[in-house]
Amino acid sequence: MKSISIFHVDRFDVTDSISFLEDAGSLSPVGKTLVINHETLQEYTCTYNVTINEDILVKQLTTGQYVPADEYKKSNTFPLFYNKTNNIIFILAPTTIVKGFVETLTDNYGTKVGNLSRFEFDFGKISKFETNAKGLYFNVDDTSVDTKHFFGAGVQNDDEANEAIDNKTATYLMAQLDVAGKARTIGFSRKGALVIYSKPDANEHEKPYLQLAMDTLLVINQ
Repeated sequence: MKSISIFHVDRFDVTDSISFLEDAGSLSPVGKTLVINHETLQEYTCTYNVTINEDILVKQLTTGQYVPADEYKKSNTFPLFYNKTNNIIFILAPTTIVKGFVETLTDNYGTKVGNLSRFEFDFGKISKFETNAKGLYFNVDDTSVDTKHFFGAGVQNDDEANEAIDNKTATYLMAQLDVAGKARTIGFSRKGALVIYSKPDANEHEKPYLQLAMDTLLVINQ
């Protein structure tokens, strides 16, 4: 399973390595491009350091002794791809990491990266292409529960599920689609993330998960 967050961006003018304040992370161009589905993408390496509040022992380099500490930083490294033609960014990382990274990036370098907005999936349109709906989450107006979810083959046949899609209260749709000639299980989040459950054809493409994500966009946008 791989999560890929997708954003629209009005401006992405990052030609050199940039670092965030307080050692929060960085963004660096790899220096190469790749072509997928006739689209050229620029590749970047991202780091994002998350502070973990947890009691640990840290070894001092000078004395070799262990001293207590109540927090530490965990470094996360992941790729980012920028499609200049369509002004779309793909970030291959968990959504919680992506959220913090994007907020820090725009706070630190708003002059270079402008107006990022999450990709909006049309669940109603996706339903027309799915061969089988496997799961659906949606918000409800209820005093005792906030969210409902349905799982199982044929979720798309349920009236309440269809109403959630039509009223745009659905927050996550997991469906099986015919992508690049094969049945693929893909999750679509209102937060602009694709979750790929099916293993891609790793031997056929340089970046198989990115390839599958872009193939999926071709299917649902046709």
